[in-house]
Amino acid sequence: QCASELWDTAHDRYAAKHVKVVAGKSIGGIDAAMSDGNSVSGTISTSDGDEIGGQTIDLWVYRYSEERQRFDSSTHLALRTSVNPDGSFEIARLPEGRYKVGFNTTGKYLSRYFGDTDDAESAKEILVREGQPLTGIDVKLLKSATVSGTVSTPVDGPIYELDYQGSFDVVAFRQDPDTSEFELAGVARPETGDFTISDLSPGTYRFEFR
Repeated sequence: QCASELWDTAHDRYAAKHVKVVAGKSIGGIDAAMSDGNSVSGTISTSDGDEIGGQTIDLWVYRYSEERQRFDSSTHLALRTSVNPDGSFEIARLPEGRYKVGFNTTGKYLSRYFGDTDDAESAKEILVREGQPLTGIDVKLLKSATVSGTVSTPVDGPIYELDYQGSFDVVAFRQDPDTSEFELAGVARPETGDFTISDLSPGTYRFEFR
């Protein structure tokens, strides 16, 4: 297979040329010269040292939009690749351009972006050039954390004894280390009084019961 391409050699959908189609008319000349594209490779490891080789990893590949002057979620590629026994991986057939790469695996590990961050905005940019395979796109996946507790009332005890069971939310807010602002990180709605919020990144949190 070849790398994807937009007519007429545009970098993204917003910069691609319009083709006006009129009823009853045939249009020719919408030609494309496809290329093999370029490869990006690296190694995936884990913070607890567990082997991840052989697992299937979801990759988010965001391409820079020249038209919008930003990394746009509407231009991203959702790819799935198998990790080799030694933890190495390869993304093939990428068109030339600027990218950010994210990694996600189901289970006990958190989503991570190249550049040692869990935030797409602060992820490290990579530059893919025609005919120049890019290596060293390495990432270490962090093990997720879990917070649990019990919600009770001053009168009737555990929340499950109330008529309005399940009407309480437990909300986790994580503090952004750069701005010190607290952002939504997880929500639980306990129905038996006990709650658990999973898939939390390392950091400082505040919890609201409402």
